[in-house]
Amino acid sequence: MKKPSGREISNLVYILLEYVTGGLLFDLCQTIGGMGEDNGRFFLSQMIEVMGYMQGKGVVHRDLKLENILVDDNMNLKVADFGFATYKKINKL
Repeated sequence: MKKPSGREISNLVYILLEYVTGGLLFDLCQTIGGMGEDNGRFFLSQMIEVMGYMQGKGVVHRDLKLENILVDDNMNLKVADFGFATYKKINKL
């Protein structure tokens, strides 16, 4: 890719994310307060699945917090803000 200044940029990575209307998990936690064991287990199982998927692809988020997790209309979690993310070499045993 060539910038208007003439500088050449190589090795760009583009990340496309879907539009999520539900808002931040942080805001949801502030609104409802304690969510109970069943709801906590529901969200935790989704996060474990997401983290396993990212680990399998060699992606390390490095800024995972409630403000970087979105919730859609069906209460599904979506990880966002990969600004500090990096790739890690996957060691096969």
